[in-house]
Amino acid sequence: MGDKNKVITIEDKNITWVRLTEYGKYLIDGELIECEGHYREKDVAVKDPDNIRIVKHHHITLYYQRGEKTISIDDYEKLKKLMEDPSYYDEDEGRIFDNIDDEYKYKKFIRDWKPIQKVVETISDPIKLEKINIKYDSGNPFIENKFFSGYTKDMCLYAYNRNKAILHLIKETFDEIGFKYQKDVSYKGTEDEKLWSGEKIEYIVAFGTYLFGDRNKVNISDSVGTLEDMLQAYEMDKIRIRHDILTKYNTRYNQQLDRFPMDELLSNIKAACNYSLWLDVKNNKKSIENYNYLRNRLTAALRLIENFYSK
Repeated sequence: MGDKNKVITIEDKNITWVRLTEYGKYLIDGELIECEGHYREKDVAVKDPDNIRIVKHHHITLYYQRGEKTISIDDYEKLKKLMEDPSYYDEDEGRIFDNIDDEYKYKKFIRDWKPIQKVVETISDPIKLEKINIKYDSGNPFIENKFFSGYTKDMCLYAYNRNKAILHLIKETFDEIGFKYQKDVSYKGTEDEKLWSGEKIEYIVAFGTYLFGDRNKVNISDSVGTLEDMLQAYEMDKIRIRHDILTKYNTRYNQQLDRFPMDELLSNIKAACNYSLWLDVKNNKKSIENYNYLRNRLTAALRLIENFYSK
């Protein structure tokens, strides 16, 4: 994110600032702010993000002066051209004079006659900036915004602590069905007892077996992405953990507790994917982007569920 200038609002903190990444001077809430650009971005708190303006300073030559003498711009250009006529321009060496006296007169002219200038300030109309809304609190204790932790400059990037979340979901589900936690119990020790044990996901035992086998040794590291993606990943983990534990519970104790209708869910998502192919999409950029977003999200959800439950 060359990144463009953008306005960022933390919705749940009611804080807005502008991130300047492009070189220039800006008028922000009546204060002149300068950004050096070249990866030296500047964050500035802003009260009125719709009234940010670009300030430019133009140097305008009025005339030329040597000592107490002055000449107009036209006269200066005429004299300069006259002195340049005996020369020619070489791309490697610059302006070349065959006569050393002509070269001396030319350089002395340039050196002695100085431009007298004035500075004119111009202020633009309010500029349009990309606006990004983010949240400090994700609403999920296992998902945090990585921008606020200094991990990244991408303020829309969130991290999902899957390992911690899955352990929490496991405990929550076992609590729901009345299983007690007991430390250092082998899988055989749980065969006829309503208890579970294990501190690492891949070693959790219950129902007389390892709960998840070896498959959780893979893909339990933190996930990083948009808040929407991370919340979806958490919900899928929740479905998966509950499904695995409750299926074993229902089988062992002949219960019908919270059997998740997975086939029905897959069928509905597939139907939605097929239906979306027949949607009447307007021929404009926004409508096409919205349609592609819908298709991508439905397809991603379908693949995610199929991948989880094909194991």
